[in-house]
Amino acid sequence: MKSNSSPFDFIIIGGGLSGLQLAKALLDEGFLKDSSLAIVESRLDQIQNDKTWSFWEKGYGKWDKIVSHQWEKACFVDQNERVINFDLAPYLYKTIQSKDFYQQLIDELQACKNFQWISDQVDDLTLGSEIQLKTASGSTYFAKRVFDSRPPKSLKTSKYPMVWQHFKGYVVKSEEPLFDEKQIKMMDFSLQDGESCSFTYVLPYSKTKALVEFTYFSNDLVEEKVYDDYIKKYLSQIGCENHEVIETEMGKIPMSSYPFHIQNTSNYLKIGTAGGWVKASSGYSFKNTERTIEKVIHLLKENRSFKDLKISSKYQWYDELFLSVLAHENHKGAKLFSQMYGQNSIQEILAFLDEQSTLFQELKIISSFEKAPFLRALKRKYLS
Repeated sequence: MKSNSSPFDFIIIGGGLSGLQLAKALLDEGFLKDSSLAIVESRLDQIQNDKTWSFWEKGYGKWDKIVSHQWEKACFVDQNERVINFDLAPYLYKTIQSKDFYQQLIDELQACKNFQWISDQVDDLTLGSEIQLKTASGSTYFAKRVFDSRPPKSLKTSKYPMVWQHFKGYVVKSEEPLFDEKQIKMMDFSLQDGESCSFTYVLPYSKTKALVEFTYFSNDLVEEKVYDDYIKKYLSQIGCENHEVIETEMGKIPMSSYPFHIQNTSNYLKIGTAGGWVKASSGYSFKNTERTIEKVIHLLKENRSFKDLKISSKYQWYDELFLSVLAHENHKGAKLFSQMYGQNSIQEILAFLDEQSTLFQELKIISSFEKAPFLRALKRKYLS
């Protein structure tokens, strides 16, 4: 068994989105001038385009150098094929290819003399004033502070509702100019799988090339063939019969109101999906991760406990009620999203999803929904 002779100042378990974003923040904020950082990640071959991360922000952002596309317009399509068009200004909707993200951040980190990449997997962890990590290869490491992206074994509890955002996407190239390259489709409910909350998401890269993704917000996962069938149906529906599939991506994201912060200690912090950094009611993670990391950096600068990292109880309550409705009345999903997008400006919706809305905006959005499903959710929460 190998053991490092002195502890690392920081160890990050996992080299995915949250781990690499956090590592870059530590580097950019000057923590690695005198402090050591290791990332424990078994996948050294992860520089591939296995994911697409999208987000919205106002104007220029810190990731613009690796943003592959951005849009100023969006639309929502309801079950009756009614199209609601949006001008996103002052927001831009942006997308990043994972290979560009991985390459950029790994190159920056490997140029730092106080950074080490450990190609291994953490099997066991013991908390204390110094945290001990044991790996699959038999090595032992110690760290003063540990950031852990490993998800809990189960999020399914009666107290905290959860649904899966699960999806498969094709990057297709058509022979005909079929896509509006200036406008994304945030949600297209014109094609659904039965009564489930399922929709198509489209990012047009050009008139002939787009990411077309079939997505569910539901309790149960489906076989891969089901996604394939619905993507093909959608492509046929828009007249995209002759096309080439360039890439595919597939994933599942737990959308849960579980209070992840209760796992944190003074020097141990759950991060990413495992830390509740995914916006529970939407599944968006990229900017939510960035904003949460800003809070983490603030705690580190003040040498404060990770127990002080809290998620807004107000927005957690909103998310919990919405997830309860989706978990128990999934067939209502398309109608609820139609009510939200049909009765509010896109700017109000995006501010609400960013947890930066005013009380007036929140009340306006809440009032746009039919009341009965949410009253039943409140009954489940407080009376069951």
